[in-house]
Amino acid sequence: MELLSGIDALYLSAQCNLHPSLLDDLEGARQLAELTSLPVPADLGGYPVTVQPHSFGKYRYCLKHDLGMLGFTPSRKLPPIRYQASAVALHAAGPEGAVLWLRNLLDSAGIDATLHVSRLDLHSDWQRLDMKASERANFVTYSNLRALYEVDEQLAGLNFGKR
Repeated sequence: MELLSGIDALYLSAQCNLHPSLLDDLEGARQLAELTSLPVPADLGGYPVTVQPHSFGKYRYCLKHDLGMLGFTPSRKLPPIRYQASAVALHAAGPEGAVLWLRNLLDSAGIDATLHVSRLDLHSDWQRLDMKASERANFVTYSNLRALYEVDEQLAGLNFGKR
């Protein structure tokens, strides 16, 4: 019996041209955040965000909002914007709502962007599903990393990939 399933993580990338003045504003806020070691309140298209004193992976500028984390970069080697929907966004609005929220934020900020899903993690929790460890080959996955959990010769869980 399936107990729960859904989207565990949703990452989007945005292809666009970032206005130099936006990058200048982000740099100023980032420098202040680094100086104080505290997030700096900012406004992005009318949406309240905080500019963090650290990067978001390879993205120099990390902005946080209750509905997600945004990364901005001037690099030409990466998509200019990266978005990770928060658990609050996924549970309250669903993945469609999280995408719509990002689209509205970017539109309000005057950023004409094309959105792409760059990562999607799914989860599924089951009870009384009779599976054998040998059946793991029936799952399709890109990952070579696999972890099986057994209790008294019974399959108790399995994970594919890592975060």
